[in-house]
Amino acid sequence: MSSSDELVAKIRAIGCINREIIERIDSMASEMLQCKNYYVQQKDDPLKGLFYVEEVIENSLGSTICENWKKSISLKPPLDLFNDKLDYNCQSYKDMVRLNESLLSIIDKYMFLDLSRAQIELQKFKINFEIIQTYLGEVDMTFYNLSNDSRLTFYQTELEEINQGIKELFMNQDVIFGPKFSWQTPCTSHIVNKNRASLISGQYGCLLSNRGYTTGVHRWSLRLITRTSTCMVGVAPDTVSRSGSVNNYNTNGFYMDLNTGTLYSGPPFSYSNRTLINRGINGGSILIVILDCNSKTLTFNVDGTDYLAYENLPITRNLFLACYYNTISVSEIEFIYM
Repeated sequence: MSSSDELVAKIRAIGCINREIIERIDSMASEMLQCKNYYVQQKDDPLKGLFYVEEVIENSLGSTICENWKKSISLKPPLDLFNDKLDYNCQSYKDMVRLNESLLSIIDKYMFLDLSRAQIELQKFKINFEIIQTYLGEVDMTFYNLSNDSRLTFYQTELEEINQGIKELFMNQDVIFGPKFSWQTPCTSHIVNKNRASLISGQYGCLLSNRGYTTGVHRWSLRLITRTSTCMVGVAPDTVSRSGSVNNYNTNGFYMDLNTGTLYSGPPFSYSNRTLINRGINGGSILIVILDCNSKTLTFNVDGTDYLAYENLPITRNLFLACYYNTISVSEIEFIYM
């Protein structure tokens, strides 16, 4: 047997092993199998973790699993010396089956080339058969893994590392946001340092965000650093008083008192003393103010729980995030993200 004959025999053996793998896979084609599929979903609140994974057990035919397997596979075509015109595009299980058989059907022709040229081209056949075998193994392992334990814990662990990094980013007090995420300055009632605002002792008045809206859905996310007395957070137009007490609540604005979880507003709700949460919101809490101008609602999310506070808001001019004090309070509040 010549060197070319021996090389062809060895390479053909790889293609025949591929054939056996294909036969094993195809034997599962008509069986109904239980597949564990994993879907990554996204949460709205980064402070609670952006991503989570769900394990869903679904029934599927073996043939469907093969059809759904897709991957772009790069092969090394030998010179088409015999005008076989093989299509080496390989992106599916079906393509691998086709190419494995096609390569087996033409390899014998190349043993008749001179030795040096034959070895160069036959090595390309060997590489192609080995590449096909690697990816056939992936398909084969898909069927094997159907009977194995759940991979839910593995994916949860991987996502937790990602989520933790995102949480740390948003909780970092030194993160500096652009103009969209700032308080209006100058402000007579507060000292503003980056995104943190501290009430000045002896001063009353309203602190507003730098942007207000009449359309769209907008979320302002805040961390309450400290709160020693009454502090109201909500939305208000820019006509709201910046320096006066609001004991009579006769200025247009829609708030929740963080001291009691009670709603207070000016016209048209006019001092609507209604309990929303029935507890105080203290230092360390995360408060998200959600203004939906399209549905005319105001919702407060406190530490991950939504509370619908106002409906049918009169949105006739821009509404801003508003922080209002009606007593001398040592308080700090800051933007986290938006």
